[in-house]
Order: sequence, then structure tokens, then C-alpha cells
Amino acid sequence: MILIQHIETIWTKKSRGMPKAAQRNAVPRKLKIPSEVASCQIFVHQVFAREWKDFNLEQKTEIFRESNKYWTLIFLKSEEQVQVFFTYDHYKHGQPNRGTYRKSLFKLQLGETGALHINGRFSSYSGQNYKQHFVNIGNVYKLDSNWFLENESNYYVDQMAHLF
Repeated sequence: MILIQHIETIWTKKSRGMPKAAQRNAVPRKLKIPSEVASCQIFVHQVFAREWKDFNLEQKTEIFRESNKYWTLIFLKSEEQVQVFFTYDHYKHGQPNRGTYRKSLFKLQLGETGALHINGRFSSYSGQNYKQHFVNIGNVYKLDSNWFLENESNYYVDQMAHLF
């Protein structure tokens, strides 16, 4: 089973400095998984922290029984290994551009975890907003609610950019 915890933080230009910056920076990068599932291909724990909701955590889970894709990630699974690929998408990740080709992030053996951290700037007629994504991925035999809290990431990919 591929276990994913996707934490997305969204804010506007107004909260780049204090006092909201302290709330935004306090959003955790790893959380307890809220529920257990008997069997699935991909289990996703999505967490949203939005400025206009005072960065309070909103959570939901999704189950993908027959998929090898989530968000802009693709998973190629063999017996005990999962290769994780990532494709930058302007509409989902914002500016600056990080190339539109598919990149291999890491290969996870059974029991290993990896993390991707990416941020971006979005512009519209109403102004600018910013998003930050922490995506924790585990290749697990059985779902454990504390998996990401108890296990350090074996791999970490930093796609953070200077957004000023």
C-alpha cells in the first residue's frame, strides 16, 4: 500500500509578515493518520491549512483502489519497491516554473518513506496567493496511524523556491 499525507498551506500576500506568519509556520509537516482501511492501492490523508480559516487544519481521506496516480505524482510498483515520479504543473504548483518533464523523486523499499516539499506563487485579478505543499509518502505493508510521526523520511526532495 502507498500511504500519502499531503499537507497544503495557502496564504495571501497580506500574511507574509507577522502576526499570521507565526500561525502559518506552526502548521505541522507530519500528522497522525485519522483512520484505518482494510485494503487499497493508495491511501491519501489530505490536510488543508488556509489563511482565511486562521490556519486551522481541515482533514479528509481518500482511497484509490486501482490507481497509480495522485495529484502530480505517479507510482510504479514492483514486488516490494515503489518508484515515485513527480511532474511540475503550473496550475497546481505555481511560479516559478520548475520544468514540465517527469522527474524520478525516489525509490521506496517496503517500510521506507520519502518527502517532497514544494511551494509556489499564484497571481489573479484579486491579487497574489501562495501555496506550500508537504507530501509524505510511505511504502507500507499495513496502515499505521502513527507511521509518519514514528518514522524519519529515508528521502527528502526540496523544491522550495524564493517567492519574493
